[in-house]
Amino acid sequence: MHILVIQSSPHERSSSNILAERFAQGARHVGNTVEVFDAGHARIAPCVACDACAHGGACAIDDDMGTLRARLLDPAVRLVAFVTPLHFSGVSSQLKIVIDRLHAIEAPLRRRHLDSVLICAAWDDNDWTMTQLTNAYGAFTRYMGMTSRGTVLGLGCGTPQDTVESAAYQRALTLGESLRR
Repeated sequence: MHILVIQSSPHERSSSNILAERFAQGARHVGNTVEVFDAGHARIAPCVACDACAHGGACAIDDDMGTLRARLLDPAVRLVAFVTPLHFSGVSSQLKIVIDRLHAIEAPLRRRHLDSVLICAAWDDNDWTMTQLTNAYGAFTRYMGMTSRGTVLGLGCGTPQDTVESAAYQRALTLGESLRR
């Protein structure tokens, strides 16, 4: 299976990216192909709601989202991993921009019936901190016709060292390994 990982942390060696690397390691171990798109450092502007895409045209904004759109519509890609730090009970602003910009390919993306996973790291270790995020993820994947294959919710992953020592680190590997080709 070909897996597209969309990382969205503004920090390169972030806890969420560490969990994503561990997930990718597990997925590759069982024969999958994994590619990473770094939305945290890509040049992606917010949607301006011009609706050019809704009237049969392409997105009016020419930026790195064009590369991501092409990857998401590539028939080889079967699963998308959404990777984010927890920011104020939700996804990072970098991932939110990506999700908003998917409006331009909403219909063809829905027809793909992709699988997805959510990987999130949070400084806080209270289980309720992920409630809003997981509810939003469930609504988004349902709307986009995606099937969730699992989540890794890294509570208490405030530093890279905390993350490597957390149960989430092993869960990320296990989730990746569960995605047998």
